[in-house]
Amino acid sequence: MEELKENSFSKSAMFYGAIIGISLVLYTFIIYLVGLSTNRYIGFIQYIIIIGGIYISTKKYRDESLKGYISYGRALGFGTLTIFFSSLIIGFFNYILYKFIDPSLIDKILAVSEEAMTKQGLTDEQIDLAIEMTKKFTSPLFLTFSTIFGLSFMGFLFSLLTSAFVKKKDDSFGSNFQ
Repeated sequence: MEELKENSFSKSAMFYGAIIGISLVLYTFIIYLVGLSTNRYIGFIQYIIIIGGIYISTKKYRDESLKGYISYGRALGFGTLTIFFSSLIIGFFNYILYKFIDPSLIDKILAVSEEAMTKQGLTDEQIDLAIEMTKKFTSPLFLTFSTIFGLSFMGFLFSLLTSAFVKKKDDSFGSNFQ
C-alpha cells in the first residue's frame, strides 16, 4: 500500500509538473514573440504561475489521492518535486531558445544589464569587468542548469508558503490508530 502511495506521489508530481512546465514554456514563448524577454517586471508573472501551480496541484493531489488530508511536510515535498519537474521542462526549452531559436537573446540580456549598470553610475571599467564576468555564466548550457536549480529552489521557497495553506490534518477516529 505504501508503494502505491509513493507511486501516486511521484506520478502526480510529474503530471502537475508537466502542466506547470508547459504553461511556463508557453508564457516564455509568448513573451519572446512579443519582444518583452528582457523586461524584468514582466518576468514576475512567472512567479504567479508557479505559486498558483504549486497551490492548485498540491490541493488536487491532497483531495484526489489522499482523501482530503495532507501533512505540511508531504505538501512541501510534493510542491518542490512538482516544480523540479517543471524546471526540467522550462530548462530544456530555454536551452533550445538560447542555443537554436535566438542565440542573440543572450547579447540582448547583456545589453540590458549594461544599461542598468550605467544608470547606477558605475564607471566604464566596472561595467566592462562585470559584463566579462557575466559572459562567462551566460552560455545556453549554464543558463539551462541555473534555470533548473534556481526554479527548483524558488519552488521550494514557494512550497514552504503554500503548504501552510494546503495542509489538512486527519482528525478522524480511525486515523489515530494508523
